[in-house]
Amino acid sequence: MVHSGAVRRRLTPDERRAEIVRAADQVFQGRDPSTVTFEEIAAAAGVSRALVYNYFGDKGGLLAAVYRQSLASLDEELLAAMDAEIPPHERIRQLVERYVGFARAHAGGWHALGVVAATQHPAIQRARSERFDRLATAWGTTSEARVVVAGLMGLLEAVVLDWLDNPTMAPERLVTLAEELLWSGVERLVDEGIVAPDARLVS
Repeated sequence: MVHSGAVRRRLTPDERRAEIVRAADQVFQGRDPSTVTFEEIAAAAGVSRALVYNYFGDKGGLLAAVYRQSLASLDEELLAAMDAEIPPHERIRQLVERYVGFARAHAGGWHALGVVAATQHPAIQRARSERFDRLATAWGTTSEARVVVAGLMGLLEAVVLDWLDNPTMAPERLVTLAEELLWSGVERLVDEGIVAPDARLVS
């Protein structure tokens, strides 16, 4: 007998991997990642626990994949802000505005990302380092640019996480304070051509 109805296409390994990452991201929303089990993630993705292990090795490997995917669109926005044809100080403001806006739009999972970023698993720290390397390209190709980006991102993470826990001021005020804090830290470096929020400005 021939059954009617479409047959679901078999997913490729890359598609299956992406599906598991998306499911994990949903499970982590609003929770401490350390309390989430592979069984929960496997159930959400509709696969076996063994398959999740097969793709990611361990929980740290899966968390690193979620970290990369969750922040990919944010990093595109940050790079666009730093590449805008406006003065460096205004680029910093755009950077902060986009960062704060993204965090507010993803508040449910933002705390989980903060926990993940602080996890000392090699795969997670490698993902974090690769992210800073990619963002640093907009500030120059030197080791100084890498240090500046790591400092700026660390500061923004801490400020925004604290604000999400204690939203005692308007987001516009938060943006202004964070902008001034960041700019005061890099203004001299930009003026001296050591680093800049646009690699084209570095001599």
